[in-house]
Amino acid sequence: MIDRVSILRGVAFQSFCGILLSLDDQGFQAVNGAGGDLGNDGFLLVGDTVYQAYGPDRHIAARVRAKIDDSIQKAVRLRSTMLPGLRRLVFLTPFDLTNDAHASLVAGAAAAGLQAESWGETKLTALLTKHPSVRSEFAEFLLPDIATRLDEIHAAILEGVPPDPLERIFGPDYEPNLIVLQHNVDPRGMDLQADEWLRVRIYSEALARDSFEPEEEDAFLDIVRDVFTEDGTASLEPSKDDRVLVEHRGANLRFHRRWGWWTDGVLGFAATLPDLTRQGFYSVADMAIDMVRVFRLLAQVARNGSARVVIDMDPHRLAPVWDLSDLRARGRSDAKLAGVLSPGSASGAHRTKITLEHSSTVASIVSSAEELTGDIVAKAARNLHSARVRKADIIACLPTLLATHLQIQER
Repeated sequence: MIDRVSILRGVAFQSFCGILLSLDDQGFQAVNGAGGDLGNDGFLLVGDTVYQAYGPDRHIAARVRAKIDDSIQKAVRLRSTMLPGLRRLVFLTPFDLTNDAHASLVAGAAAAGLQAESWGETKLTALLTKHPSVRSEFAEFLLPDIATRLDEIHAAILEGVPPDPLERIFGPDYEPNLIVLQHNVDPRGMDLQADEWLRVRIYSEALARDSFEPEEEDAFLDIVRDVFTEDGTASLEPSKDDRVLVEHRGANLRFHRRWGWWTDGVLGFAATLPDLTRQGFYSVADMAIDMVRVFRLLAQVARNGSARVVIDMDPHRLAPVWDLSDLRARGRSDAKLAGVLSPGSASGAHRTKITLEHSSTVASIVSSAEELTGDIVAKAARNLHSARVRKADIIACLPTLLATHLQIQER
């Protein structure tokens, strides 16, 4: 029997850890993440310890460090909400962490007031030796079905389907950490992840870099300020070795906007959605403008190449309005998103989040920014708010809407 924990991936690795740890510790409770894992990757020990599992398709140092940062932040949020006694984080991987990654985990957790441990292939293999019965449950993962994989490749060749280079690089579950915050009214707690947000991520080999020099970070900040005119006071966040991050936050976190560029080849944008001038609403027109500008930002930082756009948005219980949020735009016909035949209602709790994807090339995304944005906005409006919209009219009005927005900002 081959006990190679290192070949387990994704859900298979999470399930493996859940069964193994349930046998090893009677106090361990596995958590099904299908309905939302509340900040765990599926494994919760009732008491002072949380387990988070990470089984990536590829072992890339920058991604491991990003996942470590994300896991620590999730543990902190759990401690401030559901587990006030949380003191210990166990980070599970199918491979042993490097010395640098382990040091990053321990130091980052300590800064957040947590004790951290990394359990990799060596530790998990030792536990598997104590509980050999687990092997029979995961024989298909410990002994990969090579014949099945060859059949899949052969079928793809016959169908003329080329392998997706972005899937090969990033894998289906790669999500660089880019969240926005909202103020916590409890003075004893930390600021919280925002309830209502928009996030745009663009994956492309054309965005990949070896590293960012200080002057390149400054240049990225200047580009962000130039493209997003109302964010002229945006600033660089503390430097990271695998990314450059920019943020603009209002007083008391009335709004929060962030931009990121990862060396792996990802460009990201995130923003809170609430309309600051209308309580309980968000401006779909503002959201559409932000999407177009992210694609314009892409044009200034990437050469051409294959690309995938992923849009995530969650208006929570906000209702949509279709004109620009700026008070100076009220009543202007050129400050309203056209094509809305019925406005729709606030998003319900059972359908708050939507994810949309588009695969193409950098050049195609940039040249068709308005068309892509119109398609995304129309789908989001229909899915989240039961609104009737005419996509062609949305696309046609975007250049005018952008010009009006810029004109108002320059006053």
